[in-house]
Amino acid sequence: MVIGPSRLVRRVTAGLAFLTVTAAPILVSDAVLATSHRQGDLVTPAAIGQQRASGRVPVLGAKGYMAPYGDGWGTYAPKRLFNGGSPGGLATGIVWRDWGTTRARGVGNTPYNLPEGGYEGTVKIRLRAQDLGSCRPGSKLAYRVLWGREQRWPGGPMGSWFRWAGDSTVCHRD
Repeated sequence: MVIGPSRLVRRVTAGLAFLTVTAAPILVSDAVLATSHRQGDLVTPAAIGQQRASGRVPVLGAKGYMAPYGDGWGTYAPKRLFNGGSPGGLATGIVWRDWGTTRARGVGNTPYNLPEGGYEGTVKIRLRAQDLGSCRPGSKLAYRVLWGREQRWPGGPMGSWFRWAGDSTVCHRD
């Protein structure tokens, strides 16, 4: 489904609905949208807001993860993630694909950690959110695991995948 500023149009390809709000495309699975709407029904922005509020569209981890200074946790397709400490725990300008499917993928920027210490400039970071479920009984549907992979140096190759902050889940600190 494509949502524009003046009208709402549904487009389905290979069982997936494409959801575009203004200029930020997010791919949402039909299974997520079908929870309250039949295929072909017109879905309004208000209905999507109700789906988010009811927990049918996933958030990333738990709001309290990395509290009290963390940012972006427990929100829908966050554009910014921050652990609340050093710049190494920051990702900005994140653009997500496949949000609402079993594995969402994001690309953004993170500060470059200099080999001798400190930070200078940014490098690309790839994110992979997976393991849909609840962080607590009765809580919103959430991606519970977040993997990251960043460039080894500006313009360089991507490094190995790592779990965000070394934690097994983004629901709580290990």
